[in-house]
Amino acid sequence: MAKVDSTQYGSEPANEEPIKYDKNYWKKQFDNVEENFRQTIRRAEAATNKYEGNKDVDDRSTAYRSINLFHADSKTLERMLYGQIPSVRASRRYADPKDDNGRVAANIMERLLNNDLEDNGKEFSATMRNSIQDWLVPGGGFARVYYEAQYTDEPVIDPLTNMPMIDPETNEAMIEKKLVFQDAPVRYLHWRDVRWGWSRTYENLPWQAFRSYLTYQDAKARFSAEKAGQMQYEKQTTTDPEAAEQDPETDDKSLKAEVWEIWCKKTKKVYWYNENCRSLLDEKTDPLKLSGFWPMPPALISNATTSFYMYNPDYFYTQDLYLAVDRLEMRIGLITDAIRAAGVYDKSQGADIGRLMKETGENDLIPVDSWAVFAEKGGLAGAIDWMPIQELANVLAILNAEQQTAIGKLHQVTGMSDIMRGASTNQGAVSATERSIQSRYSSISIQDRQDETARFATDLLQLKAEVISIHFEAETILARSNILRTDDAKYATKAVELIKDTEDAEIRIKIQSESMAMADYAVLKQERTEFIQSMGFFVQSAQNLPPPLVPGALKMLQWGLAGFKGSSEIEGVVDDMIKTFEDQLKQPPPKEPNPEEIKNKNKMAEENLKHQNKMKELATSHQIKMQQDIADFKLEMAKLQASGVQDRELEKMQAVLNSMENNLQSANKLKEIYAQADVKLRAVGNDG
Repeated sequence: MAKVDSTQYGSEPANEEPIKYDKNYWKKQFDNVEENFRQTIRRAEAATNKYEGNKDVDDRSTAYRSINLFHADSKTLERMLYGQIPSVRASRRYADPKDDNGRVAANIMERLLNNDLEDNGKEFSATMRNSIQDWLVPGGGFARVYYEAQYTDEPVIDPLTNMPMIDPETNEAMIEKKLVFQDAPVRYLHWRDVRWGWSRTYENLPWQAFRSYLTYQDAKARFSAEKAGQMQYEKQTTTDPEAAEQDPETDDKSLKAEVWEIWCKKTKKVYWYNENCRSLLDEKTDPLKLSGFWPMPPALISNATTSFYMYNPDYFYTQDLYLAVDRLEMRIGLITDAIRAAGVYDKSQGADIGRLMKETGENDLIPVDSWAVFAEKGGLAGAIDWMPIQELANVLAILNAEQQTAIGKLHQVTGMSDIMRGASTNQGAVSATERSIQSRYSSISIQDRQDETARFATDLLQLKAEVISIHFEAETILARSNILRTDDAKYATKAVELIKDTEDAEIRIKIQSESMAMADYAVLKQERTEFIQSMGFFVQSAQNLPPPLVPGALKMLQWGLAGFKGSSEIEGVVDDMIKTFEDQLKQPPPKEPNPEEIKNKNKMAEENLKHQNKMKELATSHQIKMQQDIADFKLEMAKLQASGVQDRELEKMQAVLNSMENNLQSANKLKEIYAQADVKLRAVGNDG
């Protein structure tokens, strides 16, 4: 009988059942993962203990003293990698000069991210510092993005009656959810609380999981009372939870249970898993809807290989050198303690010699009995024999030299020597070339880490920007960016629509490594200075152009600005300038007046001037008459007052006088108006 080949190619084996992503499946996955992570966690714990200065023995005497160079080196690198809150740059996919919607969309996103960093800078800095520290010490730094929204129940209002609407079926007020708050925070993840499925590279990871700890009340509110009752609640410790001693009061609901949030890339679902529950706690389909699915950017990973995607601490590769330095330090401490003024003396000489080291102070003498006998035996030199310390001093010098050699080897391996070489200053004159070489050497070991830190921060904020684009309401984006109070307000609505269309927007987020390591004020000043100088030179060159060529010159300026760093906010002003010049060119030029029109214009101006002079004369004579009437009226009032007229009559006369003075003021203003009109008419006549 012929042998039948049962191997199938290009299709799934017929007897293989589809995978069920249930509690049993994830339990097997975690059992396998813990086996893969066990060695890494042990190495990470050793590095953490070294960094924190924890020792295997409780005795902290000189015999066990050490130099914690690992802590010092890690802190130095940490300060060089992150020194301040970064400055975010957002740019559109293509720097087209006419793409105002894309430009404003990028500006809005840049404002949102920078405003959030300014308002929540401490939280972001804590996330970055903790992630960098975990990267430098245990070997893996992790952080992720979340989406949070708060809603309130409010009655549905009838627009006609302005009263709450009633549900006809329940006869109760209709309720709707109203959004009151949206946020996309980024938070740090402890290296112990992250797991992933087996893979050789990050790109092929099948799933990632993040651990959190919930109290009974939190678990009940998030899942259900039944599932919360199935969990095992334990006391939280600072040690490894697997190695921690079980708390006897496991039924105490104030304690916390371990919950894993598993993001599976194959199913595009998120599962919540607890080892003690009979089934999965919950599952949801792609809650964030991110383009790359993962809520966490590629982590800060040390010493990953293509054999298995896993972090390994730098300390694992240099621990022998660190231990060698510590052993030498321990011996130096022992020898240092041994080097002291000690010796023996002739007991027959009495206890006075022993008092010499214990009781004497400065410039003090001790009396000696039987001085003649004491001097005959050689005096003090003949009675004391000091412990030889020259040999110990020689050993100490050798140990110090050996320790410096060991530290040099250690820094050579870790790359700290390059940094120290760049920071050091040689004695005597140093040429510019030598100084440049020192600076270049100092950046060899740190530049790669700085770029990786900037990449991590960029990816983290890129995920935040994507969450904003997908989940934030347009009103929230407009309000938080404050774009409506800028010159680009007219593009705001279309720009927000572009932001919400994540496929067409493709806004790139960029963080420069130098913006996190040093103050950015000098760079910002330099950018704006260069921009103003370039624009001023262009305007000076184009100021003598004929008017029809001005819009073309401004478009050339616009094209240049589209790719100029730091000019995105001013492009809208240039757009308005171009539109203004184009509108002016569209207007017809003024017509030249013919001789007949000029003659009629001059004749009309002459007649107006005559009329104006006549009106001016009338106003002057009327003003003089009013002044005379007021003077006569005042004289009459004075006579009546002297004759004893009642006050009521005088008040009436005073009111009449006030009215006459007001009329005089009006006449004066009218005269001024006629004078101004006369000047204008004469000017028109001269122009004609």
